[in-house]
Amino acid sequence: MTPPLVLCMNHVSMPITDMDRSKGFYQKLGLTPGFERIDPETNNHLLQMICPDGSFVELVKSKSAEVFRLGLSPHFGLQVLDIHAAAEDMKAKGIEPLDDVQRGASGVDWFFVADPDGHLVEFTAAVQE
Repeated sequence: MTPPLVLCMNHVSMPITDMDRSKGFYQKLGLTPGFERIDPETNNHLLQMICPDGSFVELVKSKSAEVFRLGLSPHFGLQVLDIHAAAEDMKAKGIEPLDDVQRGASGVDWFFVADPDGHLVEFTAAVQE
């Protein structure tokens, strides 16, 4: 039997205006701060607020319209076992990935597809060395 392509919902990403205020709000909900990065070139600030089950809310603060670039715009992420197999599966089903598989600074491989209305869906998998 073939394992399911999607294992679980991994994360939801959204732009925010005040990182400290948003971080405090999600901490009050029981989420804990996880991976955090400020891009030295764009100054975009990303913070993953981790749920007890390991899924997370990805908070993204940007000082420009750059927040709507692929990966920073609002999206949700689905976790898979094999990122390359998932990309090939999407192509076989007529769903073209928007870019090649990328390696993220947080230690995951990822790619995006768009649904029929243009909503972004990210596929993620733990890095397999």
